[in-house]
Amino acid sequence: MMTKNRVSGMGSQCALTWAAVLALGAAAGASAQPVRLLVGSSITNQVLRYNGDTGTFSDAFVPAASGGLNAPFGLVFGPDGNLYVSSGITDSVLRYNGATGAFIDAFVPTAAGGLDGPEGLIFGPDGNLYVSSYVTGSILRYNGATGVFIDAFVPTGSAGLTFPRGLVFGRDGNLYVSSESTDSVLRYNGATGAFIDAFVPAAGGGLDAPIGLVFGPDGHLYVSSGLTASVLRYNGTTGGFIDAFVSAASGGLDVPIGLVFGPDGNLYVSSASTDSILRYNGVTGAFIDAFVAAASGGLDGPTFLIFDNDGDGDGVPDAADNCRFVSNTDQTDNEGDGVGNVCDNVAFDNDGDGVSNGADNCPIVSNSDQADPDGDGKGDACDNCPATFNADQADSDADGIGDVCETPPPADSACGTCAQGVFPVAGLVLPAWLIGWRLRRARRARAGK
Repeated sequence: MMTKNRVSGMGSQCALTWAAVLALGAAAGASAQPVRLLVGSSITNQVLRYNGDTGTFSDAFVPAASGGLNAPFGLVFGPDGNLYVSSGITDSVLRYNGATGAFIDAFVPTAAGGLDGPEGLIFGPDGNLYVSSYVTGSILRYNGATGVFIDAFVPTGSAGLTFPRGLVFGRDGNLYVSSESTDSVLRYNGATGAFIDAFVPAAGGGLDAPIGLVFGPDGHLYVSSGLTASVLRYNGTTGGFIDAFVSAASGGLDVPIGLVFGPDGNLYVSSASTDSILRYNGVTGAFIDAFVAAASGGLDGPTFLIFDNDGDGDGVPDAADNCRFVSNTDQTDNEGDGVGNVCDNVAFDNDGDGVSNGADNCPIVSNSDQADPDGDGKGDACDNCPATFNADQADSDADGIGDVCETPPPADSACGTCAQGVFPVAGLVLPAWLIGWRLRRARRARAGK
């Protein structure tokens, strides 16, 4: 166990954006890349990559200090398929090629918008980038395409926010933030940034120095409690304490930071003090193993961790997930519109085309023009018979071609394009965040705390 002035980090699930990544998703699905686990190594200033099935070291995806990286914490794959990393000491967010790890640019330049001690990163439902600014106690928003500062989405100290770390958008479309110094998880309106409530009240369930946040496959909120060396679980609707899902120091856990549910349904936790990634049963919380052994590949001060094929960590690969930025293992879709119930919030923009779900005639495929010449309410981009009215989209043989186009379709039928009705549903990329003890110490000094 460590003392409070050595708590590293912050973490999050994430919840991720999938704006405008249709082509990327289709390509990713076609290439069938192996699953890999990426981990920020805060002391060595790297992002390390491990085999997602075995935990063996693969490579330094982002080499030491590449692009000036100093104390990496938050990591997220953006809508463009590239990797974004918060660089804690340089107060910036750096962008790297999502396939090679090569440095591209400082997407958010040093101190832009007053950024000081960036930790959590997440692309929101609006396609913009949200960053927790640790020292200023605020959540800053940047244009998701250009990196230009937009606003302080959550102003400094809103509702007592102090030393924010983890960020995650919930099933209700709102933003959840771990507030380290107040030992709470605060909830803000996902559209306006206005304070809603202390979803997890101060020290609820024994919470002490909350860092990582993730909504699990069961819909509940999991929080890494840095000073109790445990992972606590809270009701995903009410915030009520359920249990210590991972009990104190289980499997040698010491200063838990990042949390993510893997493709196997189990929970992976970065243990900052032991330089390892530990795995726990996703249903019971029982310790399974040290998935990434201590210091494997030079890992030192692990922060964020993320699987590169599952942005929201719900165990459903992005290529098949009907709600890629909010965890929904059951994939429930009562409307049959291709969008999971948990993403049906009308304020979301699931496909990133600039049209919110509530107004979008094709919420799972980007179509900013909303073209619908047959007037059936289903945009051409996802209409299984785009030239003939068929509001019910009936497709009895499930071949992707609407029944009204198969009775049988004459050669000169108005539905001559129906054969093109099978379309790839986009894939997407993901996110997660954190910090090493070195950064925390530096930040405290800078903040005069």
